[in-house]
Amino acid sequence: MMLYVLISCLVILLIFRFFCLGRARARFKIATTNFKNKHPEPLVIRKEKESLIVVTDPVGDRRIGESACQIAQEVITKHYLSGMANTAPAEFLKKACFLAHRGISEQMNANSGGCSIALVYINKKELSYVSVGDIGIYLCDDELEQVNQFDLYKHQLRGRVLERKLSEERLLSNRLRNELTAYLGHENLKKVNLSEQPIPLFRSDKLFIATRDVYGVITPLMLESIVLRRGRPGGKVQRLEKVYGDLRQAGEMGVSSACVVVVSHFK
Repeated sequence: MMLYVLISCLVILLIFRFFCLGRARARFKIATTNFKNKHPEPLVIRKEKESLIVVTDPVGDRRIGESACQIAQEVITKHYLSGMANTAPAEFLKKACFLAHRGISEQMNANSGGCSIALVYINKKELSYVSVGDIGIYLCDDELEQVNQFDLYKHQLRGRVLERKLSEERLLSNRLRNELTAYLGHENLKKVNLSEQPIPLFRSDKLFIATRDVYGVITPLMLESIVLRRGRPGGKVQRLEKVYGDLRQAGEMGVSSACVVVVSHFK
């Protein structure tokens, strides 16, 4: 009889443990997309109670920019798996961003390209981030609110280069070079947009991360209506893919580097 009771208790404990682990793993739901383009998918590394999200966006020469994105993801993953323990989120994120850009400059000709980077670390009910370039990080409840800042100066310079109003060679050879290094992926990364303190997360919050090709095509009101609608992140991502595809087809736009991450159901 005692043996039967003991076995029953062990079974109940195992079931309870499995249930608790399942709830911990389902602490929040994540969906990503690269809209079926050649740009690398957003990287999501999930553990039991935390997650690291990495979104990159090519800058400059297309081939070099996409290679820079891949290098950044590899370097950040290695650093996360080996160096996150006993490290404050802000310190970890800033170093990871720096190591990514240093890896780009060491492994390729970064003079003609690099990438923007956004890193978001979610731990239980808190969010920390670091970004450089033009990837938007939005935290939404009643409305779409951007929590990070674009590097507007470098963003404007990039626009002038793409519009052929300013040559990249001239830009990199003059006194503005040091100002542009953080954006194009050189070794002199000094300025990043960083959350010094973790941001609290609530059950109704939705996290939305998007590259410039997304928020440059879909209007803020349309983005807000999709992200804030009821439902799981996967359904929202599918809706974004449909809207983005329709708008791009109507506008006959060029090569896309669009990427999106949607996170919700925080507990």
